[in-house]
Amino acid sequence: MPNLPEQFAKHLKSLNLSPATVYNYLSDLRRFFGWFQQRYKRRFKPNQNISEYINRYQKELAQTDIPPNTVARYLTSLNRYSDWLHENGHIESVVIVNGTSMSQTVSKYLGTSIINIRKFAPTLLITISTIIIMLGSTVAALNYFGK
Repeated sequence: MPNLPEQFAKHLKSLNLSPATVYNYLSDLRRFFGWFQQRYKRRFKPNQNISEYINRYQKELAQTDIPPNTVARYLTSLNRYSDWLHENGHIESVVIVNGTSMSQTVSKYLGTSIINIRKFAPTLLITISTIIIMLGSTVAALNYFGK
């Protein structure tokens, strides 16, 4: 079985990230793996439930005295690792539907369309903002001409 954290470290280094950044990513992963092993009494193996585990981890971190910026860094590291796992075919894409994580295979049967929201988020936000502005203008015009 491939050593995924080691492969991830090579990937991070290939991005010319600073040694401190690579160290922090790997340290954050080790922290998560330790939490997982302590909580579930087994080693972490990536699967489509990774989002659920990250959500549980986040909830437990929120109950500690760890500063919010540090928690955010931990979660950023885990999300980057999760993205890398998906991009390299180690896990299926994960879809969140009504707060529930499910694999791409399951969501197909539910008729859920799958998009990588991170890639489309800025465009989506701009589109929604434009629609809101247009609706506001339309309502203003109707109010003005309707009186």
